[in-house]
Amino acid sequence: MNSNADIKIVDTSQIEKSYKKYDHIQLDSQYMLSSDGHKCLSSPELFVEEFFITNNIIHIKEGDINKDSGKRLTEYPFDSDLNSNKRSKEADWIIMLNEESVFVEYFERRMDQKYLDKVDVKRELCDRCGIRLIEMWRKDLTTEKLSVIFGEWI
Repeated sequence: MNSNADIKIVDTSQIEKSYKKYDHIQLDSQYMLSSDGHKCLSSPELFVEEFFITNNIIHIKEGDINKDSGKRLTEYPFDSDLNSNKRSKEADWIIMLNEESVFVEYFERRMDQKYLDKVDVKRELCDRCGIRLIEMWRKDLTTEKLSVIFGEWI
């Protein structure tokens, strides 16, 4: 969480109408800041982030760090075949349902093979580790569709 006075509150319905409208929220060329202080890598991520905030869905965002251990909180579990390199894979978000950690990913529309391979690795990691994975694609980025996808949390 960021207690910075410069945090700008974002109206989710306006993001849905036009992602570009909120380019002024950018901190630098890589991030946009959500109303709860999380850094988002794209306007679609910002839209999902603000949906979580608006609907009181408690979430951990990619990049959140455990202050005691220094470990990133959204890392996928270690796997010697799929996730053993020095920069381990992270989920975009983790949300809780009862005692279950649910990994949430927004996948871009890119269809190049390298990107699709990364998607498959994340799916396989979740499958091997018994982690529920919620996938979102650009077609899912409306308030109505997200309300269905995250209906258990609303």
